[in-house]
Amino acid sequence: MAKDDMQKTEAVQAPKNETVEKSAEEEILSRKRRMALVSYLAVLFAVAFLLVTVSMIIENRQLQDSAGTLTSRIQQLQADNEKYQETNKKLVEANSSIGGLKDANTALQKEKEELETKNASLTEDVSKLNEKAAQTVQVHELLYAAVAANEEGDFEKMEELLEQIEPMKDLLCPTALEIYMELALA
Repeated sequence: MAKDDMQKTEAVQAPKNETVEKSAEEEILSRKRRMALVSYLAVLFAVAFLLVTVSMIIENRQLQDSAGTLTSRIQQLQADNEKYQETNKKLVEANSSIGGLKDANTALQKEKEELETKNASLTEDVSKLNEKAAQTVQVHELLYAAVAANEEGDFEKMEELLEQIEPMKDLLCPTALEIYMELALA
């Protein structure tokens, strides 16, 4: 009986030992699975982190390239803007000088009109003086003819010439007027 009890005890203890061994084994496996799972998750996390980092680096380079392109474009636009401002300044100056030229042109037009008016007046005066000079020459020629007729003794012709001289006697010079008066009294 003692042997049977021992065998029974051993038989009862054997499944207990097996159960303990199995649960220890399962615990080890469970720990290994957890470690494998944690390692797997760590690898996945590392790969994801690496992909995010690479993606950010690529994005950063693209942004830098874009920033460089935008910077050069902004510089070009600023240079163009400066050129346009200079051109605009020149146009404003030209426009103001055109305004000054227009004012000067208007003043010159007025001056031209005044000079044309003076020229017309002077032309009229010259015309009157030429007419007066022609009449003066004519009256002196008539007086000369009257003196010649008096010397020839043709008194009728002299009287006729003196009548023609009468309305223009103011044009005679002082010496010619004296001669006219002597002939008119004679």
